[in-house]
Amino acid sequence: GADFIGSGLTITADGDYDAFADTLTVAISLLVNVLDLTARAQVTGTVDAHAGAGALTTPSSQIGTIDLGSGALTITANGAMTATPTLTDVGLSGIADIGLVTITAIISGTVRSYIGEGMEIDAGSVSVTATADEMLAQADLLSLSFSGVASISDLKAIATSGGTVEAYVGANRANDAANVITDVDVDDGAVEVFADSTMTANATVDGGGFS
Repeated sequence: GADFIGSGLTITADGDYDAFADTLTVAISLLVNVLDLTARAQVTGTVDAHAGAGALTTPSSQIGTIDLGSGALTITANGAMTATPTLTDVGLSGIADIGLVTITAIISGTVRSYIGEGMEIDAGSVSVTATADEMLAQADLLSLSFSGVASISDLKAIATSGGTVEAYVGANRANDAANVITDVDVDDGAVEVFADSTMTANATVDGGGFS
């Protein structure tokens, strides 16, 4: 393990993840079949700030100690994630059949701030904060033109914002507690554990022309 002695300690992680998938100004004509037209963007990244054992791990011994006296321990993770695929200005003509026209935006990333297992902490105050001001999945099917198309099996815009934002002390919610000591001592000070996020999923099908 490792021991830290000081008058204060700040641990910060910042992450900005963006996923784009664009299909623009496509013209297709005089074909018999088009199986799929797709655009998919997915964010799976992790923003992680912590002291002690990492999330989803099981420590077998003590990780270490942090002794700050009356000083403050601040652990902060800030994340922003956007997935914005677009399928726009697509012109299709003289095609017998189209299987699927699908656009998919998925947010499945994680923002974590925590004091993991196996840490002994002495401090005047402790703040553990995880925030994600934006976790946006935006799927737009716009300005599509289908001329002379016999059939389209399905036309879909799918947006899912299923990210994770969490702040905690001890074992992660997905783990059983390990056989180690996790201790946070602030005497008369405050321990604040806070998580906040804004998750948005928008799916739009608009502006399609069929003839």
